[in-house]
Amino acid sequence: MQRTKTFVAENVEKIAVLLILIGTGVIHCFVVDKLPFLSFYYLPVLIAAWGCGRRTALLISVLAVLLVALYAVAIPANFDQKIAEKTEELSKNKAEAAPRVQLEAIEEQIANHKSDIHLSLVSWGSFLILAAALVGTLYEQKEKKAEDLRQAYVGILEMLTKCLECTDRHVLGHSQRVAELAMEIARELNFSEKAIEKVKVGGLLHDIGKVDVSLEALQKTGTLSKEERAEIQTHPLKGAAILRSAGEVLRDVVPIVRLHHQDILNPDAEIPHLPHVKLDRELRLCIGIIEVADAYDAIVSDRPYRSGKLPWQALEVIEDSAGTQFDPEVVEAFKKVIARKM
Repeated sequence: MQRTKTFVAENVEKIAVLLILIGTGVIHCFVVDKLPFLSFYYLPVLIAAWGCGRRTALLISVLAVLLVALYAVAIPANFDQKIAEKTEELSKNKAEAAPRVQLEAIEEQIANHKSDIHLSLVSWGSFLILAAALVGTLYEQKEKKAEDLRQAYVGILEMLTKCLECTDRHVLGHSQRVAELAMEIARELNFSEKAIEKVKVGGLLHDIGKVDVSLEALQKTGTLSKEERAEIQTHPLKGAAILRSAGEVLRDVVPIVRLHHQDILNPDAEIPHLPHVKLDRELRLCIGIIEVADAYDAIVSDRPYRSGKLPWQALEVIEDSAGTQFDPEVVEAFKKVIARKM
């Protein structure tokens, strides 16, 4: 069921265009005069071009042209009202044994009208395919620019996290490793590419709030005081506040950063209210992924107050906390990812 939902979510434009094309074709079969109705085929083609790209739009436009051409050639009398009328007139005259000259005149009229229709179909088909190629090209250029912008902003985020972590060698590269592991877990859970990117950015920025926490507390090798522990525990709240200042760009990442240390599995836990945020299954899994990836990297990494554990030991710790601290579904996916690494 989940695979079906993922497939539909990733191919919603193509499915919609196919349904529109089928619907247009069905309606086309019940229209008496078909030629004026051909303009409606621009609708699915332009939607395909703007939503799916040039290749899909060209395929749909060529398919539409072939279907219409086959219909016009195979059943010309059903394609155009005038041809139907002339064909009926010809049959009637033949039955009445009309003069041969009269029959030839009607046949010539039918042939001329067929030529006009064929010329109209060639013009319509050419413009339909041209529109698909043009709008599809514009869409792909727009997507390329958007992808370049996304890569640039992810690169900037990676540089930002490295700058933030360079003050403490023990956590250097932590956010990058969390992001990479989180992406692998998300792929194991069959996340869409958009959701995987959201998880990656969440992994890169999950500790961004520590920039507003004192270095003394972060780098302390001894036991933290009550005040120092409380200050460090505020970093998800501070991180969310920092990300909100970026506006819409990082809006989807704010709840992940804000809740990545929250006990969202406990129905009795008090979860902070986030305006305009619905804690649905995907968001819960995103938060759970960051929790597991963050915990794993923290367990296997050396710290001033302890040495890092071996991967299998970290796996046991996380397995033991499945269902209480960590989401069981995420832990199962995490186990498969780690099994491939060990």
